[in-house]
Amino acid sequence: MLTKRDLTLPIPARRLKTIVYAAAGLWIVLFGWLQLDGAVGATSSQLRALDAQLERCEGQFSKRYDCKSAILVQSGQDIFLDWSGRLAIILVPPLMLVGGLAFYNRKRNKAAAAEARKQAQARRAMAGMSRAEELQIEAAAYRSADVPPAADAAAAAGEQRADDPPPPPAEEERRVSADDVRRALFGH
Repeated sequence: MLTKRDLTLPIPARRLKTIVYAAAGLWIVLFGWLQLDGAVGATSSQLRALDAQLERCEGQFSKRYDCKSAILVQSGQDIFLDWSGRLAIILVPPLMLVGGLAFYNRKRNKAAAAEARKQAQARRAMAGMSRAEELQIEAAAYRSADVPPAADAAAAAGEQRADDPPPPPAEEERRVSADDVRRALFGH
C-alpha cells in the first residue's frame, strides 16, 4: 500500500509535468532524427540484393511470376517491420513516460483526497457534529451569502418581494376549454 510519503516528490506537479513533456519531446526529436536519418530510401546495396534475388527466379512465366511475387511480398513485409521497429523506438518510451506521469498523478490525487476526507472527519469529530449537520450549516452559509437578510426575513414571513415572479394563477383561471383553443388558433 502506497502512503502519502511514497507519492510525494520534492518537485512541484506543474514543474514535473513540464520536465516529463520536455523529456518526451527531446526523445522524439533526437531518436526520430537518429532512426529516420538516411532511412527514407532504399540503399543501392539493398536494391542490388533485391535484383539478384529476382534474377534467380527461373522457369516458365507462371513460376517466375510466383517467385518474384513472393520475393516482393517478403521485401514489403520486411520494410514494414523495419519501419514499425523504428517508430516503436521513437514513440513508445515517451508514451510510457507520459503514461507513468498520469498514473503517478492519479495515485497522488487519490492520496490527497483520502487525506482531505480524513481531515474533514476529524474536524467534524472535534466539533461534535454529524455530516448532515455540517451540510445544513454550509447550506445556511450559502443561502445567506446570496440572499440579503431583509429578503430572507420577508420570505420567512410569507411576503412577496418585488423581484419574485408572480404567483401562479388560481386553478379556475388555468382551465382552458377546447373551444377557447379553437378560437385562439383559428379565430372562429
